[in-house]
Amino acid sequence: MHNETEKLRLLEAIDSLQRELVVISSDHIILAANKYAKERYGHGMVGKPCHEECFNCSKPCTHCPAQFLDSVPVVAMSSCGDDKLNLEEGFLCYPLYSGGQMEGIVRLDFDPPKMGRLEKKLERSNAFLHNLIMSSVDGVIAADMTGRVLVFNDAAAAILGYTKEEALSGLDIRDIYPGEGAKEVMKLLRSDAYGKKGKLKAYQIDVLHKAGEVVPILLNASIVYEKGQEAATIGFFHDMRESIKMEKELEETRMQLFQSAKMAALGKLAAGVAHQINNPLGGISLFAQLLLEEYSLDPGAQEDVQRILEDAQRYRYTVKELL
Repeated sequence: MHNETEKLRLLEAIDSLQRELVVISSDHIILAANKYAKERYGHGMVGKPCHEECFNCSKPCTHCPAQFLDSVPVVAMSSCGDDKLNLEEGFLCYPLYSGGQMEGIVRLDFDPPKMGRLEKKLERSNAFLHNLIMSSVDGVIAADMTGRVLVFNDAAAAILGYTKEEALSGLDIRDIYPGEGAKEVMKLLRSDAYGKKGKLKAYQIDVLHKAGEVVPILLNASIVYEKGQEAATIGFFHDMRESIKMEKELEETRMQLFQSAKMAALGKLAAGVAHQINNPLGGISLFAQLLLEEYSLDPGAQEDVQRILEDAQRYRYTVKELL
């Protein structure tokens, strides 16, 4: 009793649907239809060809799911034998089995405008993601596991010198690394040396510009998995040339400041030494001059005192040059 009541409620629910629900055999004959479908196409539609009753066509629709449906649901747009699609009407089609054999399909219509809105929302999301990648200040490159480039943004073009068209049409990811660089990156990605497995963080490596110039970069990369299998790789390339140039300029400035500080210290030392030397030299010169002026010295002594004065003066010049 319970099963009969349940079946009755299910049939009532199907008839109350404000959507077409039609059961079609594999040879395109309508086996059953709900109330909504019968009101639309006519109460005598059961037992007649679907393409004649629903689409006013003399032969089965070119894209009829009854011809191609295997074991999974499909989405179809209504069409007729002239191979023209009617984009105003769409259907969800499911296989109908009996005793393990597929006897036909269950067709349920849906609202294409609603699907269109979902598609537009998805398109907007994809466009935003695309713009996000394209506007990144770092180069973004994605490639499949054969090396074919799938994503190549403007910053990557600036770093490597290839146009986006060149990169997407024929550039192999291995070509942007010198030597065995690509193998080295993949080896590290598959290890946990620079992050957990499948990730590579802040790794310094060189890449090759189209013109042959070696460009130092800081690489952050990861493997994209699909159902547990490696499907692609994506890398974020930060150009290190400007940073290295700034570091070099800072090092040169630091050395200049160090040299200036060293010379300042040396000058201070020289001034101190000069002061300590000039004081006794002044005394030597003064008293030597007094000896010559106030005492009657024999010629030999006068020559000796004169030599003392000359040597003192020579040391004064030496100290002056030091300063």
